Amino acid sequence: IRPDNFPFRKYKIQQDQSQKRSLDREDLRALIAIRPSLPPGQQTALDLFFLIFYLIGINLKDLLYLGPGSIYKGRLLYRRFKTGRDYSIKVFPPAMEIIEKYQGEKYLLRFMEDKQRITPRSRRGTEHKDILSNTNKHLRLIATKASLPVKLSTYYARHSWATIAAKAGIPRDVIAHALGHGINTMTDIYIDFNQDLVDEANEKVIQAILYN
Repeated sequence: IRPDNFPFRKYKIQQDQSQKRSLDREDLRALIAIRPSLPPGQQTALDLFFLIFYLIGINLKDLLYLGPGSIYKGRLLYRRFKTGRDYSIKVFPPAMEIIEKYQGEKYLLRFMEDKQRITPRSRRGTEHKDILSNTNKHLRLIATKASLPVKLSTYYARHSWATIAAKAGIPRDVIAHALGHGINTMTDIYIDFNQDLVDEANEKVIQAILYN
């Protein structure tokens, strides 16, 4: 219709700021400390949470569908389902320890293989959603045990990485590139971003959690 006949042209829908989903260094250390006392299912959920964190907030769906050859010369190479963007992430020892613990045959991690064995054919294709739902359910219980006043989920891993990186003094452009913001744009064709900066940033974030 013509703009002068549109009754809502002067109205705008107010945008609420999305709720922050990040933990600080002390929160993450509290989760690490509580892990040994958790039942096996919750320990696995927490391992997945920290693997996502160590891999700079990789989406759980992308993580679950990784093939056995996704790691090449110490780097995780994958294309994100949601955006089609290519990622190359250095795999540091804490991440590799978790990967080796849950290593699969058809997939890098065995979770999809285990789930597909018990999933009816009529529900094939939803296995990763079931794993996500179950993981988040365990994470919420873990947060309660750790006295964290948050509805913990896998999304917190990505947001927490960015928050801790910022507090560690890592430049915004490095954080943005590490998280995949702006990758594969026309600008990136002309600018060869130094991937070593992302590797150094991730190492600094991991050290802040585990060693400092």
